[in-house]
Amino acid sequence: MPPLTSHQRALRAFRHVEPDRTPIFEKLIKPPAADVLLGHPCAQTNFPYRMELLEKCEWEEIVEREAQDILAKAELLGMDLIPLGPSIGRGFARPKKIGDFTWQTGGTIQRFMPDSEVIESRPANPVKMDPETQALNQQKAIEAEWKPPQYSDEAFAVYRRVKELMKQKGLDMAIFSMAYYAGAATLPPFMLEWFHTRPELIKRHYEKQADSAIVYIRKLAELGADIIALGGDFASDHGPMISPKHYEEFIAPALKRQSDVVHELGKVCTNASDGDLWSVLEGFLVWAGVDGYEEIDYAAGMDLARLKREYGSFTFIGNMDIRHIMTRGSVEDVKRATVECIEKGRGDGGHILMSSNCIHKDCRPECLFAMYEAHAEHFGYDPPVAVKRWREG
Repeated sequence: MPPLTSHQRALRAFRHVEPDRTPIFEKLIKPPAADVLLGHPCAQTNFPYRMELLEKCEWEEIVEREAQDILAKAELLGMDLIPLGPSIGRGFARPKKIGDFTWQTGGTIQRFMPDSEVIESRPANPVKMDPETQALNQQKAIEAEWKPPQYSDEAFAVYRRVKELMKQKGLDMAIFSMAYYAGAATLPPFMLEWFHTRPELIKRHYEKQADSAIVYIRKLAELGADIIALGGDFASDHGPMISPKHYEEFIAPALKRQSDVVHELGKVCTNASDGDLWSVLEGFLVWAGVDGYEEIDYAAGMDLARLKREYGSFTFIGNMDIRHIMTRGSVEDVKRATVECIEKGRGDGGHILMSSNCIHKDCRPECLFAMYEAHAEHFGYDPPVAVKRWREG
């Protein structure tokens, strides 16, 4: 039998047919790892460099640089999936640098904080508003008639360009696209109170979010997405920030509407959130009607072996620890953890190796390369280009 393509390998994980090896993937790689991997600043994830591009370059050049970098990261690491989503449209507003790591774009000021890589965004001319007015405005927005979002073809120019480049190079990676419309972590405090005091508003909020998500899901399917990631953050190490009952009452039904559309379109989907989700997994996986679980938070106690035992009909993406091992561990520590993660996830497919969320700024480049080296060694295939370059110094 000829070797599986990356696309076949990834989809076997969702069909629970054991592939030739566990698929491997990373949905987001930030600097410094992204810049070291590419050998230059990443046009997609290096924020200061991207702002320079937006300030000085023509739209076509920005699209090409971003597309080339997205594909290069996946190709250099030998990924079986590639993350694709929208980018900037042709008529974008150009930012203007107004200070160290600070830019103004129209009426918005963005400040990049190198130590944390947090991007602080605020109005250039803020209007003070008391909490009661904020709550009233949010209520009016929720009660207003829903209008379907509009997506220009130009907003997906990078998506299409990456697909063109893949075809030119004979690459066949599965496409992973994110549609996170069901989170709770970023809700203002008064909306969290509404789960108890204004349940009709919260229900309407998530219904409208699902309406918008479904429009976007259809667009992603049209573009060629294979795996559509649903959900959104709502938990921490201490468990969900809303009760399991409220998750099952308000969020899971909205997700079920989305997952039903994904399946009607012949695609598969995951649900995503960091944190300790043990108390809400029934709603998160079963009630939501999804095929898998992504952002499996190792440091929060989400043990992959237990997940496979208790929810083995689902596909699990991730579980490499990015809080300790990928930031402070040695190369050997990373390689041991990689093999452990692979072995916990094996059996009837159902696992794709990835970090617990993303390769963030504190994840050392050598740890990323060690993870991919361990995967190649464990399954006995030729290491990817990025690993060879790392080893050659």
